[in-house]
Amino acid sequence: MARVGLLTGGGDCPGLNALICAAVSRLEETGHHPVLLRDGFLSLLRAAEGAAVEYPVASLDRLRLPRTGGTVIGSSRTRLKKDLLVTAEAGIRKLRLDGLIAVGGDGSLKSAHRLASFLPVAAIPKTIDNDVMATEFSLGFQTAAQTAVDAVERIQDTAWSHGSAFLVEVMGRRSGFLTAAAGEACAVAGVIVPEKSWRVENLREALRPGAVVLVSEGAWQDEIGKPESERHLSGVVERLMSTLDGTLSFPLRGTVLGHTLRGGPPRAPDRLLAASFARHAVDSVGAGRSALVVSRNYRTTTVDIEEAISGRRFLSEQDLSELNVAVIGR
Repeated sequence: MARVGLLTGGGDCPGLNALICAAVSRLEETGHHPVLLRDGFLSLLRAAEGAAVEYPVASLDRLRLPRTGGTVIGSSRTRLKKDLLVTAEAGIRKLRLDGLIAVGGDGSLKSAHRLASFLPVAAIPKTIDNDVMATEFSLGFQTAAQTAVDAVERIQDTAWSHGSAFLVEVMGRRSGFLTAAAGEACAVAGVIVPEKSWRVENLREALRPGAVVLVSEGAWQDEIGKPESERHLSGVVERLMSTLDGTLSFPLRGTVLGHTLRGGPPRAPDRLLAASFARHAVDSVGAGRSALVVSRNYRTTTVDIEEAISGRRFLSEQDLSELNVAVIGR
């Protein structure tokens, strides 16, 4: 019986608990022993020091847990750079792992790739930004988009009722997929995304009483300065509110959706994606292969992990041109 580890790295997103339960069930069905690892890749470093890092499989409520947000086994932003690989491999030996399933975004997938020469590793893309290469959908994106839509529609009610304009900040560090999806679904007055250069005057022209404009948190530009931290890009709407203060003839309000987009129960598409991703990941590791599990044309398949770490997905010019919502600065 092979011992297969499972960990979740990076930021949380909807669907992780559904994936954990599905992977555990599939591992047991195929005769493997699931080893749930606490706090992402940090667990491997702690295991090397003799720490107890396993989460008890018996405590999983497989009926109710898949309906919940977050990750029951915890996460961390630990990345296995070259100087930590020897320690991580020592942790793998201590845990007696024969394979590993790693769920994460860009940084976590790079760490998974570094371990793939040591043991079979299946990597699963998860991020509400939906910016992982090689896959059309990352786990969590579709629920986050629906959460954004629910929030924006409520804000639109207030904007229309009071004749106010709203700027709504949406998560999206480098890619504007989430902002574009929510903006198009809600038919907002416009979206500002990191992929398109823009100016404050472009935004001013889009604002009117009752208008709602969505702004990706990473859509900074020189005219409004830089974020306080290159790691934490939020604050663009606050800066815009300050810049536009007193220049409009109608009220302007600002709202930051922030981490509300990461939490909450996964919607059906992400639950189904979690189950499919889990099945393919377990089968890949069980066959002794390292691979990235991806969604293409609404079907799940596997590709080389290197496809995921070769870059980042961005909205293309074609993507932007096909949007029905106005892309400010276009």
